[in-house]
Amino acid sequence: MEYLGQCVEIMEHDPGWISIWWHEGGMIQLGYFITPTEAWQAVVDLIQRDLAVRSLLCVLDEWRNVTYIDDLEYALGVNALVSFVLA
Repeated sequence: MEYLGQCVEIMEHDPGWISIWWHEGGMIQLGYFITPTEAWQAVVDLIQRDLAVRSLLCVLDEWRNVTYIDDLEYALGVNALVSFVLA
């Protein structure tokens, strides 16, 4: 199935359910969840955070290109955004 143009699979697997997101960087597997609904919600949350971060990374890129921020500020911003997705 798809969510926001992203390929997602929800599969039953002992001892519960797992979510698989076919990200452009490869497969990301989340699991184990008691219900398929919980597995779906987990992958939806991750995709939504990823989309928000990608949008903000574009803003950081633009700010760096016009020298609104320096390379250190850019790196700190990128690290914080990536940490948000992985949290």
